[in-house]
Amino acid sequence: MKQLKGLVELVKEHISLAKEPKVLIPEIFEEHPKSYEEMGEIIFLDLDKVVFYGRQDFVNGYKLDAIVEGIKSGDDFPPVFVSETTNGSYTIELVTDLLDETNYGGHHRALGHKKTHRPLKCVKLNEARIPLAITARVCLIKNIESLRTREDYDLYLNWKKFDKKYR
Repeated sequence: MKQLKGLVELVKEHISLAKEPKVLIPEIFEEHPKSYEEMGEIIFLDLDKVVFYGRQDFVNGYKLDAIVEGIKSGDDFPPVFVSETTNGSYTIELVTDLLDETNYGGHHRALGHKKTHRPLKCVKLNEARIPLAITARVCLIKNIESLRTREDYDLYLNWKKFDKKYR
């Protein structure tokens, strides 16, 4: 009977914890930033002139088309988080954007800016702010493939439904 009572109390504790809303702030920022400038230096990279690495091998071709159309139309995209290596190249850093929940990664934007030959808006993170846990593979942005399967189209439609800024 004692074990059952302990189990009931444990379940009640988990239920009460699940009801408590919690906001998790990534450990790379001491407090919730109010601007991108607080996260790092704002830079514009000409991807035709710098060596630029991503962390995935492919992008969704339909999403890429929408971004290219947006770039050509003058849409303002959130910045891509990057780090600069010792040799002057840049790498996309997979950091959660606390100012825009739809901004993550940046491979589609980077490839779109490369295709349109327009500078990519970035936040260059300070070395101390780059999480050590991110050690995914890297590949040159120009080598990323654009996929166009039925599943890619369905994913694009879901992104478009989630983020009304999509064209």
